Amino acid sequence: MTSENKNILIVSIFNDVFHFYERMINSLKELGYHPVFLTNKYSIILECKKKDIEFIPIKNMPSARKTDLPVFLEKPSGTLTEDEAITLYSRTYELIQQFHKTRGIELMFIWSGIRLIDATAKEFAITHDIRTVFFEIGNFPGKIFADPEGTNAQSLLAKNPNILLNFRSDKNQFEEWRKNYIAENSTVLSVPQSSNVASIDYFKNIKDLYGFRTSNLLKFEPVLTYTKLMNKLRRRYSSFNYDDFDIEADRFIFYPMQVSDDAQLLVHSKIDNIKALEIVADEAKKEGLQLFVKPHPAERNFSYIHSITRLKEKLSFKFVGGNTLAFIKKSEKVVTINSTVGLQSLILQKDFETLSRAYYSDFSQEHLAKYIQSYLLNIDFWATEKIELSEVSELISRARIDNK
Repeated sequence: MTSENKNILIVSIFNDVFHFYERMINSLKELGYHPVFLTNKYSIILECKKKDIEFIPIKNMPSARKTDLPVFLEKPSGTLTEDEAITLYSRTYELIQQFHKTRGIELMFIWSGIRLIDATAKEFAITHDIRTVFFEIGNFPGKIFADPEGTNAQSLLAKNPNILLNFRSDKNQFEEWRKNYIAENSTVLSVPQSSNVASIDYFKNIKDLYGFRTSNLLKFEPVLTYTKLMNKLRRRYSSFNYDDFDIEADRFIFYPMQVSDDAQLLVHSKIDNIKALEIVADEAKKEGLQLFVKPHPAERNFSYIHSITRLKEKLSFKFVGGNTLAFIKKSEKVVTINSTVGLQSLILQKDFETLSRAYYSDFSQEHLAKYIQSYLLNIDFWATEKIELSEVSELISRARIDNK
């Protein structure tokens, strides 16, 4: 590495995210950055070794115990004990600190920012004034969300939606996009993530288990569990008994459920699906409307869905399946906690209500157009080709968005 290279620390704890970052390595180097991956996954370490990519392994070594933990997903999900969390946080922070002290970190890439390793890196970056870009799969196919402060409710966009007014939009092009989006999605029954949600890469999981047991790498969540395996089988062999309904004649409020263990619920919301159902059922009753409830197509926990069905008699709702846009169009109102369905309601210019923090809650149609046309970047997370220089340069520029 020459003195001209600037170190970019890339926090990577999932294989699909690693491959997303890997696609931009050549472009990063052309821009003068030296990528260094921080990970606790043995499968990722092996790929780094194979491709001659520098990495920092998060190993279980003695560290000064830091107990003032940031907000992180594994706490409400129950996948880490307090002692495990303190150990992982302390070691991760110390490793980043050692690297920054000896080599210097110019920039960080962090996925989402809500798991403990990510949240630790985020805290270090804030404390040491290191520019950072946070990523998430965009709400719409072929797009990536990139923000300098976080994702969802933790993003700069959530704090100040008016930053969108600094971005470009073209009204005619947006209306054409809106028209095409509605046409293309009026028959779709699932979301892109749902096809991947039940998949388990056993070979890579076995590698990770081997690494945790032989290389002293620190875990942040179970790799293979009975629950994961059973939910995979249920997803393959189970079906749901939906209620009869007449979408043309029935007057209803539409409530699309969110994934039960989604960070949007566990970290960014004070209410879950069950509490939301109670609120919306009461609203529907007062307004003399039916309540249509649609399960999320990417729900991993089928036992959870079946527990929701047991609330039908108490709350008097219909459990429905079908195209989400069709339900939005025909509903009297859409209620969501903070899911993408709220944005879809905006696209269809339909009345909607959010029950928790959602960065789009106060979007105007101008905000929406700028968000879709410019704030979301045209990079496909699931693609395999190299992410080009201009695209990576635009990603990096997100670390410097003017908060005005």
